[in-house]
Amino acid sequence: MLILRQAPSALIALPGGDGTASEVELAITYHRPIMAFASSESRLVNFHRDVERAFDIADVEAFLMKYLHRKDLR
Repeated sequence: MLILRQAPSALIALPGGDGTASEVELAITYHRPIMAFASSESRLVNFHRDVERAFDIADVEAFLMKYLHRKDLR
């Protein structure tokens, strides 16, 4: 289960079932930056259509760098 009390700077969602999809919905509800990452769109059909998608790890890295501060990387 995703815990948002001490929310991370950003979230990366990997393919999963209904439980993962509900965690993605929680991130959306609580306005947390989230990106879905998979090898193809068909692996992400359970996720909300407004969630940003990435199919290349470089896109994930760019997304995370937008939200992570240097202090978070130490």
